Amino acid sequence: MNNLERGWMYDRLDGRGAINSRFITGVNNFTLFACSQQNCISGNNIRCPCKKCRNIKYKDVETVRYHLLHDGFVKDYFVWKYQGEADLIGEISFSNDLINVAQLELGYDNPYRQMILDAAGPNFNHGYNNIESGPSHLYEPSIEEEHETSMEEEPNLEYQKFYELLHSADAKLYPGFSLSQLAVISRMLNIKMKNNMSLRGFNQMMQLFKESLPEDNLLVDSYYQTKKLVRSLDLMVEKIDCCESGCMLYWKDHEHLTSCKFCGKERYKRRVSSRKRKLVPYKRMYYFPLIPRLKRLYASHTTAADMTWHREHIKEDGVMCHPSDSESWKNFNESYPFFADEPRNVRLGLCTDGFQPFSQSGRKYSSWPVIVTPYNLPPGMCMKEAYMFLTVIVPGPNNPKHKIDVYLQPLIKELMLLWETGVEAFDMDSYDVDNQ
Repeated sequence: MNNLERGWMYDRLDGRGAINSRFITGVNNFTLFACSQQNCISGNNIRCPCKKCRNIKYKDVETVRYHLLHDGFVKDYFVWKYQGEADLIGEISFSNDLINVAQLELGYDNPYRQMILDAAGPNFNHGYNNIESGPSHLYEPSIEEEHETSMEEEPNLEYQKFYELLHSADAKLYPGFSLSQLAVISRMLNIKMKNNMSLRGFNQMMQLFKESLPEDNLLVDSYYQTKKLVRSLDLMVEKIDCCESGCMLYWKDHEHLTSCKFCGKERYKRRVSSRKRKLVPYKRMYYFPLIPRLKRLYASHTTAADMTWHREHIKEDGVMCHPSDSESWKNFNESYPFFADEPRNVRLGLCTDGFQPFSQSGRKYSSWPVIVTPYNLPPGMCMKEAYMFLTVIVPGPNNPKHKIDVYLQPLIKELMLLWETGVEAFDMDSYDVDNQ
């Protein structure tokens, strides 16, 4: 299909400001074609190619028709590739995967670079502003502007780490190689994690690889150097000392106590030595703050649009495919309309269970992870491992039983803040729409 045959797509209004009948006919033909492509339909929804949705969001047919009549098509969309039409040029292959679609549409052909930008926050492209500064500071400078700015002022330490990561995402492992330094290192870390490789084994493998590659390669040769490079991508973690019996946390107002105020047990293990050593607690829990992870869902092009899916998807009477279809969800909306009126407010599910990480060794030790899941996302996403947020690790060796609420205090504090006050978050989906 050549561009001339679809000239109607960008001839929406006539001289009087009314919608052309030719445009209406074309929109009807477009929706009929989109509905006929079964591989490109989500339920009864099709991708909407209007200027606001830009083929990222799925909508029902009538909504798509209304959007197109009201806003028109996204720029230069003569080949309907996201509705299943073959690309005659053959340069862009269609994929149903939402991540690939967002990257192609927005021009991000380097997923590792985009991962860094998502982690750094929306203001990273501006150079040196605080990540939490807000939309007023958001703008994407050209390469020339970035160079001029970098010559005028050096970035702070936090941003310098991200600049180094961006360089590693772009720099090839060695001249002529297809993969970047960050791509190779990330995959090596993934192999170590999935195969439970020892630190010593990982170091030996990396040293062998480095010796095998050309001399001008950028591969690091130790686990320490690998972690040092990717540390900027880490999410925050709080290490909180606990009472050995699970009575209390040495946290907030009790941070400086050296013994439990309930049972009197000592906080630290006693060391028989004349030398000063680091104090070692009897028990320590790990808490991964929830708010920064929720903010990333809105700051990323990949997930921002899906955070309102729970409101936008079509509900069928008598069918429940998602918690938002349940009666309890609807009852909650009626009880708290101030919360339900904003579709970007986050609905969370919480679950926990114990497991024995050392069962094969015969040692009895039970650890209790607490998982938080954002239910704003579609079923195909919120049930995936990537969106099941490990938030608390309750240490063993015994079952916490009725004392588990002690370990949930940091999470409850964050949830109370979100419910009573809320936090400001940058919504990349709204920013993209506003800047069309």
